[in-house]
Amino acid sequence: MSGRKVVDCGLSKAQRRVVLKWATIWLIDKTTDLELTSRRKDPARSIEEVAALGRLVRGLEDGEVEVPDKVLGELVARRTDETERLDELRRAKEEYEKEKEEHKAWVKLLGVIVGHQGASGE
Repeated sequence: MSGRKVVDCGLSKAQRRVVLKWATIWLIDKTTDLELTSRRKDPARSIEEVAALGRLVRGLEDGEVEVPDKVLGELVARRTDETERLDELRRAKEEYEKEKEEHKAWVKLLGVIVGHQGASGE
């Protein structure tokens, strides 16, 4: 017996669909990589992660999750950190694009001012 109990996952149907979609993709990718990871130092960890993702996918289909699940908790924490970092990068890119446009405007204005100063002999 695993010592886990099944509880409601706490996600709305829309959230569940999103997480289920990405968890399924992640599970497929990790399963595909198992052959490669068997040559590494700790293939058992990769197998544990595939099993944890399998439990997650199976549970999300019914809106449930097994707890406690240390391996799954670590995977979800890692994914949460990754999505947070991606969000920060998106915001930084948006800010950069705004700054770049502002810079272009200042450069263009400077060109007009400098061009007219040279024409008037100032």
